[in-house]
Amino acid sequence: MTNLLIASTVLLGAMTASASSITMDVDTLDFANRAGKLYFSENGGQSEIGGWAGVIQVRFDSQPSSGFYDSLCVDLFHNISVYSTYQVTPQSLDTINNGGRVAWLYSNWVGLGATRNLASSLGISGNEAGMGLQLAVWDIVHDGGDGLLQGLIRSTAAGNGLTGTNANVVRAVNHLEQISMNQVSANAAIYLDTVNGIATQRQISVPFALMTTSNAAVDTPEPGTLGLAGLALAAVVLARRK
Repeated sequence: MTNLLIASTVLLGAMTASASSITMDVDTLDFANRAGKLYFSENGGQSEIGGWAGVIQVRFDSQPSSGFYDSLCVDLFHNISVYSTYQVTPQSLDTINNGGRVAWLYSNWVGLGATRNLASSLGISGNEAGMGLQLAVWDIVHDGGDGLLQGLIRSTAAGNGLTGTNANVVRAVNHLEQISMNQVSANAAIYLDTVNGIATQRQISVPFALMTTSNAAVDTPEPGTLGLAGLALAAVVLARRK
């Protein structure tokens, strides 16, 4: 039997939406190309959790008119629902730990104009690359990018009832954390998601100024008949194994 992750208020505190909030429509994760089922530990190796993780497809105030903007979750310990609408408040990168480093990863691999292809460079699938990027972001934000062998966020090994973290995902995380050391970018923004004025999650996506002036988006297909439309929660809505 599994339970959904219980949202904590430790990281988001009492932050609420401001007058500058805009609407964000969450479509789904890019299951076709850059997302998948991920298993790892978020409590220092005491247990394993599993759930969908990777690149999330979103629109801000109905933009772009065609396609989606790419987004990644920042807070591991909070939920986000697919096929849902949030009021979001743009925030500076310094509202999260290592925001400039996370923005560098985002802008190089999934942001508008991104030129790097992690899957090709490592010889792994796009889905493994997407999961690795999301896991690297969580590790950098919550553990300072200390790798998956220490800290709260760790890889797990298959056996003794555990599925284990995909080895190619671990490779992707190690690669991303190594090359992002001492790198920073301002080419992204943090978006604080709220429902009825209550903070629920933070995401990193396109810079606010760019989002309001451009309809361009990364060309990603609709999930179509992937058979995942019935999922009510995704990204950091992870199932705890008992």
